[in-house]
Amino acid sequence: WLHGEAERLPLADRAVDAVVCTEAFQWFDQPAALAEVGGVLAPGGLLVIAVLTPHVQLPGALRGPARWRSRAELGRLLEAAGFTVEEQRRIGPLGALSPQAVTIAT
Repeated sequence: WLHGEAERLPLADRAVDAVVCTEAFQWFDQPAALAEVGGVLAPGGLLVIAVLTPHVQLPGALRGPARWRSRAELGRLLEAAGFTVEEQRRIGPLGALSPQAVTIAT
């Protein structure tokens, strides 16, 4: 495991074949994180994002700067960052704090 921030991954360019993010994307500076992921993914690499549902109400201190996007919004954000959305689908219900949608992009 490597420790780092999504916006400044401690990896060389084109170093990985896949990036998987579960239950964290809403906390990132999303455009910056996607630019960074695009740099570390090898050609043809996969990005998988599982996101909490946007209607989850978190207690005060956990609300912070979180930004939950709909599948459509996430798709547009990924395309604007140069990714191609291969699949988006609901994967639930799994409980209030479980990923309930997954997006796969190249």
